[in-house]
Amino acid sequence: MVEKNWGRSHETARFSQIINPDAGEGMVEDQSMDGVAGKYNYDQYQDDFKKQKSPSQIFNINLGNDLSGD
Repeated sequence: MVEKNWGRSHETARFSQIINPDAGEGMVEDQSMDGVAGKYNYDQYQDDFKKQKSPSQIFNINLGNDLSGD
């Protein structure tokens, strides 16, 4: 009986995690954005990485805690 069902729990767990096994079949092309708008958005996204970010400012706030023991 063990040899007959060997690996069955693994297969069951794997297949139970697949929502739609035919997800790649018959894909429909997305028509919501044309190529010009898509290229513009892609270029803007890439340009954001090229821009130099200004260094962030560091503020030190002294709350009056003197730890020197005097």
